[in-house]
Amino acid sequence: MGLFSSYKRNISRIEFSEACSVLYSTGFSETNVNDVHKVFRGDLDESLDSEKGIDAGEIERGIKWLGENKSKHSLSSGQIETLESVLRKKL
Repeated sequence: MGLFSSYKRNISRIEFSEACSVLYSTGFSETNVNDVHKVFRGDLDESLDSEKGIDAGEIERGIKWLGENKSKHSLSSGQIETLESVLRKKL
C-alpha cells in the first residue's frame, strides 16, 4: 500500500472481541458489554467484506448515540469514555 492509500482501517470481529476483554478488565459487567455489542453489531455484520468491521466514523456515531440515549443502555458517562478510548486504540 502506498503512503496515500485510501485504505479504510476497520476494527475486525477478533479485534472487537479483544476490546471487549479489555472492557471487562476495566470493570464493565456482562450487561455493559452486551449493550456495546448491540450498538456495533450491524457494523461488524455488514454484508460486504470490505465494509465489515467498525471504522472511525462508526465509532463516533456509536459513542454519540450512547451519550444521547443514556436511558436505553447500562453504560455510565465514564464507561462511554473508556469504550471510546479502547476502540480508538484498535484502529
